[in-house]
Order: sequence, then structure tokens, then C-alpha cells
Amino acid sequence: MNLRFSALDEFFLQIETEHRPTHWTVVIELTPAAERAADVEPIGIEPLRARMQERIRRYPLFRLGADETGRGGAVLREFDVPTATTCLDSAAVEDDAGWRELMSSLLARPLPRNRPAWRAVLVDQAGPARQRLVILGSHAVSDGIAAAAFAALFADGDEDRLRQLDRYLDAPRYQGPSVTPREFFASLRAFGRSWRGAARSRRLPRLTASSRRMMAAVELPTALVRRAAVRHGAGTAEFLIAAVGAAVAESARAVLPTSELPETLRAFLPATFDKDLRHSGNAVSMVLVNAPAGEVALDERVAMTRVQLGAVLDARAEVALPVLARLGRRLPWRARRAAARAALSALAPDLHVGVSPAYVNLTSILGNEFTAIHTLSPLLGNALSFTCLVIGRTVHIGIVWDPEACGTEIGALAARRITDLVEAGVVL
Repeated sequence: MNLRFSALDEFFLQIETEHRPTHWTVVIELTPAAERAADVEPIGIEPLRARMQERIRRYPLFRLGADETGRGGAVLREFDVPTATTCLDSAAVEDDAGWRELMSSLLARPLPRNRPAWRAVLVDQAGPARQRLVILGSHAVSDGIAAAAFAALFADGDEDRLRQLDRYLDAPRYQGPSVTPREFFASLRAFGRSWRGAARSRRLPRLTASSRRMMAAVELPTALVRRAAVRHGAGTAEFLIAAVGAAVAESARAVLPTSELPETLRAFLPATFDKDLRHSGNAVSMVLVNAPAGEVALDERVAMTRVQLGAVLDARAEVALPVLARLGRRLPWRARRAAARAALSALAPDLHVGVSPAYVNLTSILGNEFTAIHTLSPLLGNALSFTCLVIGRTVHIGIVWDPEACGTEIGALAARRITDLVEAGVVL
């Protein structure tokens, strides 16, 4: 394994502050006590720790973290197994309100850098009785796609089943795209056109220095989403991106004063460089896609999304940011950090929308079956984020927002509106 951060990896270290964590989060919902088979015991922290220790010894990825050494910047450091073992915690909450409060603190606080760059928390809830496993990972060590590797810490599976994760566990760290100058300038022009498409509009409220986060989840049958997409002449990803844009536009009109509403929403969309998904580290960059914030028919939104996605992907707009970051690597760390933060401020996305398929077939932990998996993306200046994960028969959408910026209702309203749009699309 190549123990060196790429320019993409470093970006997430450079922009992180006390109020802007850059870790992704996966919430694994386990079968509630009322539905669990009689012979299945709830997960205990010590058996879970024993499994984790064995997997940490097997896979060096789980021992990696960031170490800032001063002027030279951050280096990738391998910790020992006892230190890595401290990344597992447990927590108990009384009810759903306690669960939401716990998640708020986990989402809003950066991961410590004195240990490997991940954390896992086994959460026991008293009423209704249930368990969840929360896994958090620094974006500097793994992107949202390669985050699937962290299932190997806990999931049930023999050698053959765990081998499906080798593409992330044993693969080299991705060091960045290879492009010609001509390709780079084409990508930069395409990225610039997308940015200018929303430059004259107001933005949604920016991420605040609040220590609070709120979250919501949507679960929809994959067949239903695909049927709605086909009715609108779209692929699944195009439809979901357009539906999220419509839901955010409507929710913003419901919770924000008219004077603060943008005309155009600017969205960060992840785009992977590794189509074979065989990497560790970060092989995902960002492109910009714009959506109208007014009342626009979903068919029109889908068509606009398709045109924009085609343009930015044909021009490989996703290479612009990592190549620019790589060109600046000879500068001192503080200068690069200032440049990364200034660039993010200038990009000023209103929201993040990610759509990813899952290619991992692991379904239980210590005999306890998963009932849902929600992925939650960090708020990188934007105060609202949607992450859509397509797993077999279900599309799981995790929503995170800053309530001090956007109010307490915007994410829940958007969740309901997405469901309405999918159901309406089926019965057109």
C-alpha cells in the first residue's frame, strides 16, 4: 500500500475546521428486538471488539490516519493495533430523540487525529429497543465509494465473501487523474461554465459555526424509483438528481423568506475517476450542476439535468479541481490550505447530491441482519446534503443539514417531497 496522500486526499485535510468536519458516515440499522429471531443475541461490545481486532490485524487500511508535521503538511501514518482498537465505542440512548442528539454530535465534530482516521459506535436504544452501528471515516483516507471497505471491520463472512472487498482493502491508493494539457483546459472551461450558470443567483444559507446537525432518511423500492425514472425518460441517477433539486426548491420556498430564495441552486455532484471501482483513498472529485429554484415541471428538470451531466462528463470537468490542487503541491502547506479554503468559498455550493450503487453483498454482523444502510455526507460549506445509495431492492437516501442555517424542517420536507415525486411518477 502506498503510504502517501494524494492532492485529492489532502484537500479534505486542508478544508477541515472545528466547525466543518470532513468525514462520511454510514448508519447500519439492525433488526429491531421485536423482530429478531429468538436464537439471535443482540450484539455485545466485546465480541464486536474481538472481531474488529482480528480484521484490523489483517487489513492495514484500518490502521491509517493523518499526522500533521508542521510546514511540510500532513503525512499518512500507520498506527499500531492497540491504538486502532480505541476507534470502537459504545453508546446508549433512551429514545429516538436521544438517537438524533447523539448523531448530531457525531456529525458535527471532526474525528481526532491521534488515532486511525475512522470511528465506530455501537448504539443501543431503549425504546423502542434496537441497535445501530455507526461508522465514520475521514474523507482524507477513503472516499464514499471506497468506504465500503469498512464493512470488513465487522460484517459476517468467510474468506470468499470478504474477498469482494479486496478492490478497496488491498488496492493501491489512487494518486490522481492523468490528463493532457488540452484535456485539463477543456475540463476547466466546462467547470467554469457550470459555475457561471448560477453566479448571478443568491445562494442558500451557508454552513454556520453551529455544533448541531439534523438528519432524515428516505427508503424507496428500487423498482419503484426505476419505474418513475423510465416514465420521465431518465436513468435512475438523472431522475434522483432532478427529484432532489425539485424537493429542495419546494422545501426552500416553504421555510425561507422570499427575499432569501435563490433563483438557481448550485449542486456538488461526486464523479469517480475509477470506473472499475478498484482503489483505496480518494478517486472521486466534484462537478457542478445547476437546478432552477422556482416551480418547474419534473420532466423539464430531468431534461436539464441530462444535458448538464452530459456536458460536464463529456468534458471531464471532474479533473479540474484535483489537477489544480496537484499543480500547487510545491507551495508550503499553509498556502495550500488557504487556497483550498478560498476555492471552496468561491465555489459556494448550495447542496451536495450523490448517487452511488453498492456492489457489496454483506448482510449481517454477528448474526444480526441489516434492515437499512444510510450514508451521510459531510457539509463542506453547503448546509444541505443528499446521499442516495442503491442497494439491491432498496434506494436509501440519507439527508443531513445545518438547522441553524436552513431551519429545522427543510430536510424532512425534502424527504417527503422526494417520496411524493417517486410515487407520482409511477402513476402518471
